[in-house]
Amino acid sequence: MSKKIWWALVSVLLVVSGCSRTLPSQSSSSSTSFSETQTSSQSTIASSTGATSESSSDLPVQQTVTLYFPNQKYIEFGQEADNYYLTETRLVPKETANLAEFVVQELLKGPQNTTEATSGIPASVGLNQVNLLEETAYVDLKQQGLAGSSLQEHFLINQMVKSLLDLEQIKAVQFLVDGEIVESLMGHYEVNQPLTSVLD
Repeated sequence: MSKKIWWALVSVLLVVSGCSRTLPSQSSSSSTSFSETQTSSQSTIASSTGATSESSSDLPVQQTVTLYFPNQKYIEFGQEADNYYLTETRLVPKETANLAEFVVQELLKGPQNTTEATSGIPASVGLNQVNLLEETAYVDLKQQGLAGSSLQEHFLINQMVKSLLDLEQIKAVQFLVDGEIVESLMGHYEVNQPLTSVLD
């Protein structure tokens, strides 16, 4: 074998040996790069999840109101009761703009628990509107259908006054009939002044 051929073989072996030594270094570099990228992605996901949880805890709780209805044992059967009024809770729809009017409308619908509670408000009573001015709720009822016994008028007034005064922003209730202040709603009790408490 000539010297030229021998040196050529030695050169080839050296080149192959050099390539094999550089491959692990490249592989290690690639592995480190992928690990760092994966850690960074996990941190981003954790951060995003934490932000979502925090914002969810800040969501407002839906508002509720308390309505007062006569105890059926008393109003229908004349039986003495520990509580003349029973309470029911209503969820307030998020789109509700007039909370006081919502309360009166729900009172006119009557109680959901008809086994124990009833309503002293005649079904014929209608509502025009409810406005709030300087902590006084102005309840404007329709003249048409506004009639009943002294007991019905008593409960109509007390149910509305008691339920409305339960709202923090209301300190008094003034009844109107078709936009006008009247002496009485049904002829039995005076309502020509704002009421700050229920009737005796």
